[in-house]
Amino acid sequence: WLRTFFLSGQEFFNNNNLGNMQLNSFLAWLKDSELINNKGKTISYTDLFIYLREIFNSNEAFVWQIIWINLYYNSNLIKWYLNNYSWGVLLNKNIMVNDMQKSFSNTSKRNIENSIASLINLFKNNNYISDLLRLGYYDKNDKDNYIHKIGSNDIHPIAILYSLYRFANNNKKYKFCLSDLNNSIGSPYLLFGISDNNLKNILLYLNENFGNLIKVEFTADLDNINLKDDITNYYLITKYYA
Repeated sequence: WLRTFFLSGQEFFNNNNLGNMQLNSFLAWLKDSELINNKGKTISYTDLFIYLREIFNSNEAFVWQIIWINLYYNSNLIKWYLNNYSWGVLLNKNIMVNDMQKSFSNTSKRNIENSIASLINLFKNNNYISDLLRLGYYDKNDKDNYIHKIGSNDIHPIAILYSLYRFANNNKKYKFCLSDLNNSIGSPYLLFGISDNNLKNILLYLNENFGNLIKVEFTADLDNINLKDDITNYYLITKYYA
C-alpha cells in the first residue's frame, strides 16, 4: 500500500482496492508515519512525505528507516514492541499476546490479538523491515509463525542523525554521552539494534561530514555528543540525505 501511495500520491485515495476499514487503518498508519495530516475529511501531505517521495525509488530502505523512527514515537504498538523485547529474542503470536495483556490489562484480548496480528503482518509483508533491516524477521514453519528480533548495523548515517534529533527533542537534552544511548528510550540502539562499535563509527562520520549539526568527541576519557538545540523541526535533518 505504501509503495502504491508513494507512486500515485493523491490519486491513491480515489483509486485503490481498500475497504473502508482498511482505508481508515491505512490513514491512521500514514499519520503515525508523519506522511499525512488528517483532519476530518481533509488530507494533506507533510513536508516529510513530499521529500521522501523524491528519493523513494532510489533508496526505499532509507525511507523505511525514517518511517520506523516516526512510528516508534507515534504508534503505541511499535513503541511497545521495541521497548519490551531485547534484540535477539524469538517471538510468536501467543507470547506477544500474553505479554501485551500484562502491559495493557484494561484492553480486551480481542483488540490485543488484532494488534499483534497487524504487527506480524507488517513483518510478514515488508521485506525492508523484515529481511533487510531484520527489525522483526518473519519466519514461518509448519506449526507456527515466528518473529526474530535481530536488528541491523546497516543504517544510513542520516537516519541515525534523524533519530538522535528526535531523541534529543523528546528528552529536551542536546548534550549526552554514547553510554547514555545504551537501551535508552528512543536511542538508535533501541530502534535498530545497531552495535556500539558501528554506532560510534557512524557518529564519527557524521562529526566529520556534518559538523554543523553534530559534534562528537571520543578521546581519552571524553565521550561527548553535542547537537544543536535550535533544530526542533527534525524533518529538516532528512534534507541532508545524499
